[in-house]
Amino acid sequence: MEALHSRRTYDYRIQEAICESGDRDLFPELKIPRSTIRSWIHRGTTDVVSCDFDIRDRTELVAEIEKLRRRTALLGAVVGLLIAMLRVSKVQLDCERLLNGDTKRILLRSIDRPGKVLPLSAALRITRLSASRHHSWCRAEAGCNLDDQPGCPRVCPDPFDSR
Repeated sequence: MEALHSRRTYDYRIQEAICESGDRDLFPELKIPRSTIRSWIHRGTTDVVSCDFDIRDRTELVAEIEKLRRRTALLGAVVGLLIAMLRVSKVQLDCERLLNGDTKRILLRSIDRPGKVLPLSAALRITRLSASRHHSWCRAEAGCNLDDQPGCPRVCPDPFDSR
């Protein structure tokens, strides 16, 4: 069984140069089939849509890219500082209780907000909130029951109680 030849694609500028000059041997090194050249000359040049920018647009794009890089670096530095402050303050939401439902709603919204660009696991790691607590808060929020009731000491004894 013979291997089929794959169809080749040529740059539109090659086709345009051959059509305008009418010279069938303009690019002999490309080994373009005679039938292809014949159809190009017969059909003429085609309309081409490209995304070539003029020099002014390129400089504007380069300036915008540089501006966005600086902004990204600034935001990265702010996030780094906030994470460092969170670590230094030794706040761990898996060890402390938040009794106020509004506080929990604010935290849940701040975790869910960057969902398109930041995975939930990363947001939970940054906020130091356990996945189980997050999901239990989400279930409680659906039932409008985020406000905590004081825990019963018999069910959850205080580990710091010296009695």
